[in-house]
Amino acid sequence: MTDPAMGPKKYHHGDLRYALIQAGIEIVREQGAHNLTLRSVGTKAGVSRSALYRHFSCKDALLAAIAEKGFKILYETTKQSIDQFRDRPLEAFRESGRVYFRFAMTEREYYRVMFNEACALNPEKYPELHAAGMQTFNQLIETIETCQSSGDFRAGDAQQIGLQVWSAVHGLTMLQLDGQLRFLDITPEQIFHIGEGVTEMMVRGLSA
Repeated sequence: MTDPAMGPKKYHHGDLRYALIQAGIEIVREQGAHNLTLRSVGTKAGVSRSALYRHFSCKDALLAAIAEKGFKILYETTKQSIDQFRDRPLEAFRESGRVYFRFAMTEREYYRVMFNEACALNPEKYPELHAAGMQTFNQLIETIETCQSSGDFRAGDAQQIGLQVWSAVHGLTMLQLDGQLRFLDITPEQIFHIGEGVTEMMVRGLSA
């Protein structure tokens, strides 16, 4: 039986949605996205199915909200880290790569949800998720443009360069998350070292 103190009446508009997203995040972190269901989220949050459906009509809608939260966390974490390098654009670029890779490695299941095909940045269906994802990508673009302005990077289309940079880091990330590097018997410490190497390779390639 559901505890009355945990029932829908406890929540005001907006609070329940937040509680459901947090419950979903906990399930994703603990059990993986494949074990996430609306019923399991409702049970964890202690709310009725009817209350849950008022906020999320389907699992994909909840996944989109969780992914949106993930992009916002990644954006804020990156911002806090690179702000300390305001006078060192190149180091800010390196740090952005470190933060991205560290986030993916420590929040593996969360990261997978952020790039889930079912809710992948569809601007019409999930505009808030699209906006959060673009904010994170534009943060990288701005970092690249700052490096160009400082003379550390060569001139060029910053968006195209950003796509190349993201593809390299994301590619390594997914190889690790999908277990494709197991045959190399690489330790977690070595993976981070390889990530650093990828960033340095891009720095050399982009140098003015």
